[in-house]
Amino acid sequence: MGASVVSQELSSFTYSNVTELYNQWLPGVTYSFEESEPYTSAGAVLHRNFYWRSTSSSNIGNEPLDEDGNKSSEWIVLAPANLSSILDLSSNSKCTISGEDLILEFTKTYKIQTLVVGRFMGEEIKVEYLNESDTVIDTETYDYFSEQFNNVIDDITYDYSELQDVVNRNKLIRLQFMGSKIRLTLKRNSTTDTAYISFLTAGTEYELGTIEGSIDRTDSSYADREYNAILGTTIDTTILSQSYSFSLLIQRGNQQEIKRKGEELKQKTNTYILDNRDTSEFENFIVLGKLTSAGDSTGNADYIIAKWTVEESI
Repeated sequence: MGASVVSQELSSFTYSNVTELYNQWLPGVTYSFEESEPYTSAGAVLHRNFYWRSTSSSNIGNEPLDEDGNKSSEWIVLAPANLSSILDLSSNSKCTISGEDLILEFTKTYKIQTLVVGRFMGEEIKVEYLNESDTVIDTETYDYFSEQFNNVIDDITYDYSELQDVVNRNKLIRLQFMGSKIRLTLKRNSTTDTAYISFLTAGTEYELGTIEGSIDRTDSSYADREYNAILGTTIDTTILSQSYSFSLLIQRGNQQEIKRKGEELKQKTNTYILDNRDTSEFENFIVLGKLTSAGDSTGNADYIIAKWTVEESI
């Protein structure tokens, strides 16, 4: 089976029906300190794609984060904003909508040829291709109650599940060469009346090679310290991590290009498709993470075998 990677080229949406939890920060509004959840817009705001909580009463005119990246001591980051969390590949969060289908629209540039819909819950994915007048010129649908998706991998247990309405799903979609805009609709679950998505990667699929043998998963944990916004203090915590190791079979003429690509991929979180067949039984075995090693090992006159390891980010 072939392996590929998609880097994020999408930075914003032209439309969505996602509702944010808090109002935009305004310099002339006085914000208060709220001691515990649930926070309200009296003490929490949306600013530069994140939610922030006021740390003081009578908080006015203090921008949570300015254009130069300076944070105000009057505010604490809570989480990526509901809509922004879809594009933030490093945050372990999700965007949820209730009572209606989740709709996202974005400009289709030449760099956006592939979509990876990550860890979503819903009954159907609909992709609509729009022209410059916002007229739909073609539609594709992926029904998650059809027989071809009966055995869906649960991202939590990696076991097969017949519970089609509760598992997290991934979907690799190769876009057609048409349209100037994409409208993506996730049909909500009829039982829970909700739909959610953890991440959406839109970019160009880069072929890495063929996976030789099995994919090995390693579970690990390490101690860390992080700031708890609710408690207002730094606490000890345990970070759980999963890594996936696999051997890439690469044609000898391509090894230097793949090696350079590997060094580039180490710099940020990307979406790895470890089974990119259209007929994949494992929902394309999608891993969102960082490449931690990409070394050469054995080979012959025609191929080399490179051992790669990807550490999952969420």
